[in-house]
Amino acid sequence: MNILYDGPFTPFPKGGVVRYYRELSLNLCKSNDIYFSRYSHKDKSKDFTFPIFPHFRPHKLSFYFEYLWFKFLHKKKFDIVHPIEFQLSPSGSHFINKGSKLVITIHDLIHEKFGAPGGLYDQKSRSDFYSKADGYIFVSQSTKYDFGEFYPELLATKPSQVIWHGSNYNTQRESTEKSSSKQFLFVGARKGYKNFITAAKAFCKIANNDSKIRLVIAGAPPYPDELELLKGFSNQIDWNIFPKERELKDLYSSSLALLYTSNYEGFGMPLLEAISQRCIPIAGNHSSIPEVVGDSGILVNTKSYEEVASAMKKCLMEPAFAQSLSVRSLNQLKVFNWNDTATKTLEFYKSI
Repeated sequence: MNILYDGPFTPFPKGGVVRYYRELSLNLCKSNDIYFSRYSHKDKSKDFTFPIFPHFRPHKLSFYFEYLWFKFLHKKKFDIVHPIEFQLSPSGSHFINKGSKLVITIHDLIHEKFGAPGGLYDQKSRSDFYSKADGYIFVSQSTKYDFGEFYPELLATKPSQVIWHGSNYNTQRESTEKSSSKQFLFVGARKGYKNFITAAKAFCKIANNDSKIRLVIAGAPPYPDELELLKGFSNQIDWNIFPKERELKDLYSSSLALLYTSNYEGFGMPLLEAISQRCIPIAGNHSSIPEVVGDSGILVNTKSYEEVASAMKKCLMEPAFAQSLSVRSLNQLKVFNWNDTATKTLEFYKSI
């Protein structure tokens, strides 16, 4: 098949969404012709086809030249256009008008549920975009349910399929005993619905009784309000600013548990990353999280820091229990691999 991923190619993705398209394209390029509608300087791969020039500012002018390149210099018919962002580029729109089928992946309904700053989300434009699709891929059953809540008429009239993500890391198969570890980990964004404050309060409650308990926070530099909240435990906290992938994997491996206190997830990639390294997810019992975690973690009420603290204490005080969760992770990960994701996606493309 000829497939156009309408958006930027990202060779070293840091977020779950851009990683999804990178992994899909790398798996599908073995037996299909894969194109991206734009790339940035140095962000190019010999596995795919791109416009002859990198994307530049002003964006409108660059989009126009990319469109001209696809229309006049690379007259390719695409079977599928799969947008990476919440809109089609002029190139993507051109091929949809020429008869290509539009497949949209729904990663989450965060903007619909929580709103978005700075006009990032407009209900009418989002609905208009979704209505153009010939089919939807949902990254979890929970996300499909949420989509049906906000766009019931679209879900009822368009073909769709739930296709899970794959795991980013090779599974740590050794039966590593982590009972001696007293390190907890928080990964990613911390503001808004990510609900870092609950994890921080839970850590303070546990660390108050044991000076050897540590919290590693991987992501952005600390904010003033976070430093104020944690000021009594600064010698037990490590701020790991935007770690590289190898470094992040090592953090999972050396940590007893991941504190994943987000109030909502469309999928939850860090959960899989943690499970693959036998790091126990302590995560919310809501949205997509139970689908991903299964019985390899501890599901809690993320509005209660006492409940999160109780789960942390259980991991510390009951090594046999913690080890049993670690062993279960091997079975849980069997259904999450990028090759399966790509195979099912290709089958969905063909059905469309």
